[in-house]
Amino acid sequence: LTQTPVSRQLALEMKPSYCTNGGERLQLETAEGVLFLDSGGDKDLRPTEDVSKLVDRASLDGSLVGKELLSVANALDAQRSMKSQFIARRNNVPILSEMADGITDLLELQRHIEDFIDDNGEVLDRASSKLARIRQKTREAYATVTEALQRIINSLTIQGVLQEQVVSIRGDRLVIQVKVEHRRKVPGIVHDASNTGATLYVEPLVVVDLCNEWRELVLDEHRQTARI
Repeated sequence: LTQTPVSRQLALEMKPSYCTNGGERLQLETAEGVLFLDSGGDKDLRPTEDVSKLVDRASLDGSLVGKELLSVANALDAQRSMKSQFIARRNNVPILSEMADGITDLLELQRHIEDFIDDNGEVLDRASSKLARIRQKTREAYATVTEALQRIINSLTIQGVLQEQVVSIRGDRLVIQVKVEHRRKVPGIVHDASNTGATLYVEPLVVVDLCNEWRELVLDEHRQTARI
């Protein structure tokens, strides 16, 4: 009946106490726990993930991705909620409230994560002015290369060269779908072919530099996001 992976593990590892003082202490803790629940405590506690491995990785200078950071923020919020509930009932549950005193309030860290990471685990533009500028340039570069490809598509459509009149992505490159029998009519780099072999995914030579600029900005964005 536990609500978190850590408390489940603690429950499974419980053993009888053969020490009188230890047993009495555990009974007092249990009695306070029952009183705490009967008085409406624990109502705000939601299930949380076990973030101990994430914290261990961070302590070794490892980096956490957005979703992992959100898990840490959720755990911090749950811990802070529990602490405040025990402190509010200190007179009734002195032992448990004393234990709760040992929970460090990391609200500033929690808010820092929530300010920079959205609900999907993506780093927000406001995380840094540099990231916002890079993303703006990335969007502009993408628009430039797709507009150039669309002009090529428009010019080739009436010639029956294309399998589909859409811009596609293959191997992180922007390409157009060329019928294999018309391959020579579209100078460019072949990045893939359809399962039937009837369609080639070609990056026209005239957009290679534009696509390179877009990809360099995308990689720069990834590096900045990882740094944040």
